[in-house]
Amino acid sequence: MILPTIGNNDGRNKNEAVDETNKSDYDGLIYDLWFTELPGNASLDLDGIKKTVMNGAYYRADVAPGVTVLSINSMYFAASDLTVH
Repeated sequence: MILPTIGNNDGRNKNEAVDETNKSDYDGLIYDLWFTELPGNASLDLDGIKKTVMNGAYYRADVAPGVTVLSINSMYFAASDLTVH
């Protein structure tokens, strides 16, 4: 089992969240790479994971009784990365 997470350099541009016009394609690619292409992740709640990955590229994985991993998309943490209009 491999449980990746998105970091600050994993968008199309360094330190920049994926543009909303590309978000669905990007999140779908991330889901396919992380969960369809990694057979060790097949035992996870893939329906629940896909829903949150497609919503914001984050997910929760219950990996064993009493053990949960939260993968939080860290692209949205830094206020300096936000553009004020």
